[in-house]
Amino acid sequence: QFCGGSLISPDTVLTAAHCVVWDVSGGGGGPGPQPPRRIFTVPPRYVDVIVGADTLGAAANGERVGVRRIRLDPDLRVDFWTSFNTFQPDLAVLQLDEPVSAPPVAPSKLWLRTSIWAAIRASETTPTDSLLWITWT
Repeated sequence: QFCGGSLISPDTVLTAAHCVVWDVSGGGGGPGPQPPRRIFTVPPRYVDVIVGADTLGAAANGERVGVRRIRLDPDLRVDFWTSFNTFQPDLAVLQLDEPVSAPPVAPSKLWLRTSIWAAIRASETTPTDSLLWITWT
């Protein structure tokens, strides 16, 4: 388990492109975001989604479903000059093998609530086992 996402329809998850890109082959020669010549995503058959989970590991609750298709923004740019490749826009859409029973997130113009698994302190090297929630207003 390595990334989070949002269920935006019964069979579609929005996540970050860097979560599903396996490798990229070079862009232009200068600094700044460049269109990569080739993007390799993780094969969908190797990706599972757990919908409704709020814990990681063997005790993860939620509904597990496979992914049949991974789509990236056709205008994806990669900054090859940073210490790690920065993706812009960092978005990917996962088409699930089948619809899930959980309700999708509701769009909102007033505030944003997101969730992550992350290290809480800079001195920590591993993320927490519990889902963290962040709300921006």
